[in-house]
Amino acid sequence: MPKRIHSASDRDDNNESTSTSKRTRKATELNNLCQEYYDTFRSYKSEDGRILCENFIRLPTKRANTDYYTSIKEPIDLTEIQQKIHSDQYDSFEQFLDDIELLINNAKNYYRKNSMEWKDANELSKYFYSKTKSQSIDSYYFEEFFTAIYNTRIDNRPITDIFLFLPSRKIYPDYYLIVTKPIDLKMIAMKIQNNEYSLLDDMENDLLLMISNARKYNDPKSQIYKDTCALKKIITSVKNELDIALKTPNDRLRLSKRDVLLSSEVANMEYPEEPDDEEIIQQTNDDADSETSSLGDEEDSYRILYNSIRNYKLGAQSLIDPFMKLPNKRFHHDYYEEIKRPIAMSLIKNHIKKGKYTDLGDLVDDLKLMFDNAMQYNQEGSLIYNSAKKLLDVTLLKAHELGYDEQKPRLKEARVNIPMITIKDEYLIASSPQSPNFQRNRSSKKPIKSTEQNIQSIYTFIREYRENDIGLIAPFLELPSAEEYPDYYETIEQPIDMSMIKDKMDKGIYKREQDIIDDLNRMFSNAKVYNVDESYIFKYASRLEQALANKYKTIIIKKERTSQSNRILTKKSLNTLQDKISYLIQCIKTYTNRHGRTLSTVFLTLPSKLDYPDYYEIIQKPIDLKRIELRQYSSINDLSNDLQLMFDNALLYNEPGSMIYRDALTLQRIFIEKKREFIHNDSVKNLVCELLICLFIQTFNYEDQDGQYVSDSFSELPEQAENEPFDSVYTFDLIRQNLDQRRYRRLDVFQNDLFKVFERARKLKPTHSKVYQDSIKLQKYYIHLRDEICQHGSLLRSPALLFNEDRLQQELVRERTEKDSIVSTNSQNSVSPAKSSDSDENKISPTKLTSPIEKSFLSKGQTYYLGDFVYIEPNDETNEPLIVCIESFEHKNNEDYLNGLQFIRPNETYHTSTHKFLRQEVFLTQTIEYISMNKIQGLCYVLHVKDYFKYQPMINDEISFQDQDVYVCESRYNIKTKVFKKIKSWNIPENKRVKLIQRDIPLENIRISSTLVNNNNLIHRSSTIDNDLINIDIIEKPKETILYDSVINEKLNENSSIKRIFYEQIIISPYIFYKVGDFVCVNNIENNNNESNKKFILRIDKIWKDNDSYCLSGPVFIQPSDIINRDQLIITAKCSYEREVIKRDGPSTQTTLNNIQGKCSVLSLKHFCTHRLTEIPESDVYVCESKYVSDDHSLRGLSKPLKRISLSLKATADEIWTFRKELILKQETPGGLFKAVDESSAMEVDDQFNSNLEGSEHQSNHLNYDTINNSINLNSSFSNRYNNNNNNNNRVSKYKRLMKKVFQLINRF
Repeated sequence: MPKRIHSASDRDDNNESTSTSKRTRKATELNNLCQEYYDTFRSYKSEDGRILCENFIRLPTKRANTDYYTSIKEPIDLTEIQQKIHSDQYDSFEQFLDDIELLINNAKNYYRKNSMEWKDANELSKYFYSKTKSQSIDSYYFEEFFTAIYNTRIDNRPITDIFLFLPSRKIYPDYYLIVTKPIDLKMIAMKIQNNEYSLLDDMENDLLLMISNARKYNDPKSQIYKDTCALKKIITSVKNELDIALKTPNDRLRLSKRDVLLSSEVANMEYPEEPDDEEIIQQTNDDADSETSSLGDEEDSYRILYNSIRNYKLGAQSLIDPFMKLPNKRFHHDYYEEIKRPIAMSLIKNHIKKGKYTDLGDLVDDLKLMFDNAMQYNQEGSLIYNSAKKLLDVTLLKAHELGYDEQKPRLKEARVNIPMITIKDEYLIASSPQSPNFQRNRSSKKPIKSTEQNIQSIYTFIREYRENDIGLIAPFLELPSAEEYPDYYETIEQPIDMSMIKDKMDKGIYKREQDIIDDLNRMFSNAKVYNVDESYIFKYASRLEQALANKYKTIIIKKERTSQSNRILTKKSLNTLQDKISYLIQCIKTYTNRHGRTLSTVFLTLPSKLDYPDYYEIIQKPIDLKRIELRQYSSINDLSNDLQLMFDNALLYNEPGSMIYRDALTLQRIFIEKKREFIHNDSVKNLVCELLICLFIQTFNYEDQDGQYVSDSFSELPEQAENEPFDSVYTFDLIRQNLDQRRYRRLDVFQNDLFKVFERARKLKPTHSKVYQDSIKLQKYYIHLRDEICQHGSLLRSPALLFNEDRLQQELVRERTEKDSIVSTNSQNSVSPAKSSDSDENKISPTKLTSPIEKSFLSKGQTYYLGDFVYIEPNDETNEPLIVCIESFEHKNNEDYLNGLQFIRPNETYHTSTHKFLRQEVFLTQTIEYISMNKIQGLCYVLHVKDYFKYQPMINDEISFQDQDVYVCESRYNIKTKVFKKIKSWNIPENKRVKLIQRDIPLENIRISSTLVNNNNLIHRSSTIDNDLINIDIIEKPKETILYDSVINEKLNENSSIKRIFYEQIIISPYIFYKVGDFVCVNNIENNNNESNKKFILRIDKIWKDNDSYCLSGPVFIQPSDIINRDQLIITAKCSYEREVIKRDGPSTQTTLNNIQGKCSVLSLKHFCTHRLTEIPESDVYVCESKYVSDDHSLRGLSKPLKRISLSLKATADEIWTFRKELILKQETPGGLFKAVDESSAMEVDDQFNSNLEGSEHQSNHLNYDTINNSINLNSSFSNRYNNNNNNNNRVSKYKRLMKKVFQLINRF
């Protein structure tokens, strides 16, 4: 099999080895099959109704069951199997069966015979194997599959001969370096003979693997590559035909009987003998002689070196082909952005012909530049990367033979100036200027030297490792003798020993520490596979493996510390904006978790379009760290937007709970914490939102002592339990989406929703289950973490802090009492066994039925059955009819009703403008009840997305549905939270009269854009838009109107002739409420037309109702500009401040709700410098230290601080953010504020507070924001970033005392 010519497209091919969750159609089908069997296994119950696998959901804890992990070598539980299904780790159904078998065998081996666990394992084993055995396929189907592929011909030319045997290891040694899982037709035939295939999918996977190997190795222009494309289509076609034959019992495939099966003949064939070394050398020489030199036969050093590189071959394959011409600009646009000095062999050849090289070193430099460019652009380990590295070594070796000396001085003017070379337009592209020494993803000389030292250190450490003065490496120095241990080389596929590792190290094959670590671990793994557990070699291998892991961890930690110390990491040295941005990106790229794993690896480059085509359908704005690094940002907020987009893409595409999903959340938290080192002027509202995000991420990613995520067990919960409304299903992913959309503004609201997730888990699971215990563990961890982050109220004061562990214990007792009462009620209402069996026969649906025989109903001359999909007359004639699946019928008040599941169309959902929908797509929403049968307008049908494209519904094999009446459903839609979620199991009432018939031509999977792009009322806003969403998007805390009790009401009515009913809190709408003590902005407070535009502040002291309208009263606060005759004003106040309002002395002022414009906050000087209400914008926060007395036209200091009103526990308390350092306000001399000033300049500082100060100096006219920078700084983590540091307090106190004396002297004069 000739080797393929390497091309730039290999970059995508190499992504195949690093993919983590491949989402192809076949992978989805395999996952669905595994999930189906998993659910069957998971829900199997004993005769007494007990779930048998309850003890196998999670592994025993290491602390309580240490002997389990010593006796069981490969522990596994159902949670791990479920995670493997979710993360697409199963390549075949056999792997899934092996894991189930391993789980059962572990239980049998560990638990005592005849124990409850042992019996459960036996019962599960019998059930599961009977289940899988019933699904086995006749072996003749595999034979037909193999025969059809083997006999494939194109233009009467057989194309499968090349796939019969694997290539020779001597002739094509590089094939086994490129192809990691070699397979041929002979191996597939042997599997058929050994009955190793249980499904046609498994055999199809092996055939496609064979095709993939050939395409990976051979050039796309080769005949072999073209044959693989045709053969792949034939494999898929034959597989579909066999699937149809299996699914159609009355038309099964007629299998031909043969005396000798073709697979048996192929399996018994012998592999061809390997050729001798002399034959290989002669063949290579013949091939080399046939190559004509492109530079003639002149024997100068330039042509000799050029021809040596041009004609060099590895085996039978030339390596130079990808370097002959520069990449095409049209297809490799990014190449010219990254490579600043592009060059190819064609350009070098041209320079040699024109005599531009005056020294051999100049030619060597250009060749080195060409290969360095290839290694810079292509991924390490790819075909082109390896070819460039090999050719570079050949270049240097041949150049030294020709007398090249790198130390020899050369004239500068003799050097060929590569950037000035004229290249065709198709090869060139303009790029931004960049440092000529900058090469991304290429290490400097110093790190390379350090890496070589680390590799040598690792080898020496293992070579000389001793325990109790005994060397352990002796059995691994050389491989076993093939004569004495012939079975070793049959068992071990990749044998290796210390001598081979030493040879690879001396030749410089190891380019990084991980390379030698992989080989050493492979050597130890081979020893453990071949030798028994009790042997000394097995024990030596285990000890050396552990010692190697510890050594590698130490080297990595030391290397990271060295690299971090070499970078510019200190805040003082990060002077420019670009330094800060580079620092933040490096923090994301280099972050490792507590296990030493770098989380950013998967985010460095985008997924391959070949491997993940659906990624680019789902993700509208793909971005990766590589592109982020190349961009120029004008602010840290711009960088934050791109990083947030990258994290959002990962969260959208990957399943909740997957490794990439959790890594994206962790990196998001790290970035939030790190950027707080540079952004100090953020609003308190944003600080609270980011605090909630970090609190959620740390809770969701909490790991127990065994290193397992506690929240993993929540994946066992059903998407929707029986009789559970879909709108009430709270999940971690739903809360995460709400956080991204900034829908939480309060800690207690966020906490309430998070607790609903825990409460739902405890409600659906028994008290002894793992999920139940994990919910308690996770909730306790959250409470501890919340108190630590909020500093027990010193940072964020909230009613949520009142819920502590004692309160949790009370809630747990209440929940258990309710659960026990429900169980007791159910047992009392249970019927006799005979009656129970009768009722089971007539049970149709989990929804209630008034009569067990109501399986169908007659309406308007048409009979409707359970499971029918019907059109329902809409309430508005302009709307389309509703789509409902009938779940039950009821007869009530002499009328017939139906209950069912409602489906809605895309135009009835909230979605982004980029959302794409399938044609005829609908979404499952909620259960609706008591629909009159008279409203039915006709029949329709909804198919799950798995069946829609292949099958069409038909009633009683006669009546077919019109295309416009057949719909497809792929997702649920939550009307309350506006969230789409894929449906994993299609739990629709069975309709036996509707059959699914195979379509003649399968429908195309086409998604179309939303037709409501311009309808702002229906399109849901993206989570990446501005943080200040309108109120309807905010999740508010439930509130209620509260009356004062009789005692307080009587006290408020004292000295009043009119008896009123006073309120403590009133609710105007779900988003607008007022309570006693609130400050509100009002206008036209004096009912004076001349002052209709005046704005005042009123503190609500009383609320009552007058003629069905709420009235409020309280003191008024005015602006300095509102005082008339300011020149004659008597000022006795000590000091005045900008942003100050003045309390007007006199009786309370009354107003109505119509005059209220919104809430604000008025604080005393002390509280203004230390506190903020989290829901009030900074522009609406004022300070008050003075009062205006109209009787003597004077301005005086407040004799008492502002009144603070105590509220009952029922009222909605404000959440308060506390600064660690007091703000220092700019003070004015007495009377300084009472000049003619514009209202907006004295009252609003929004622009200053929200402006971006990154990388520049900014001085505020109102507040000393340098102090704010320190006061709300979020350093390394929310738990320890707010240290008490009040060094300025003494200075401020002294300043106040000094000013007091100054004012006393002024008043004397």
